[in-house]
Amino acid sequence: MARLALAAEGLAVTDHGAGVPRMPAPAQPLPVLVHEGRIYAGLGPVLRHIAHDIAKPATSWSMKPAPNREPHEALAWISDAVEAAPLADGLTRHSLAGSGAPLLRLIKGRLDETLSTRAWLSPGRPGVADFAWAVIVRRAEWAGFDVSAHPALRQWLTRLDRKVKLHRFTAPPARRLGGNEAVPLGPARPALI
Repeated sequence: MARLALAAEGLAVTDHGAGVPRMPAPAQPLPVLVHEGRIYAGLGPVLRHIAHDIAKPATSWSMKPAPNREPHEALAWISDAVEAAPLADGLTRHSLAGSGAPLLRLIKGRLDETLSTRAWLSPGRPGVADFAWAVIVRRAEWAGFDVSAHPALRQWLTRLDRKVKLHRFTAPPARRLGGNEAVPLGPARPALI
């Protein structure tokens, strides 16, 4: 779990399990959460929402696509519950304090505990944890994480893709240069839908 989270954050994992910063590819989209009109970017907020879903039933959440006004993918999470779960509050404090390592240790412990007592996050109807974790996994894959070495994770992703068609490849918009000539604005990249 920790290695996956580090890869998603654009960190190279050493033999000792420590993270060394590395530059992500320019075409990589950032995982972004749009929640109640606020935009959260980066791994910490995504993990916070995963933790919130672990603390509360997935049925208290719903998902819809967010208008994509920026050059990265966005997911919108709508919650009908007040964000008062102690676990979520604790993660928020860790995240706001900028203490990434304690946050990763906390979420790793919670996820390890959860995954040891039940199948991958949602064997039935996908919840917010499934979508948020899929964002992390996909970004980790783009950063070089080998998901094929983890059969349970690979099977869960396959099931989720089959249910919600989580990712597809899209061509970028073309820019008209004059006459009939058009060139792409950038390389094709995965789009989260």
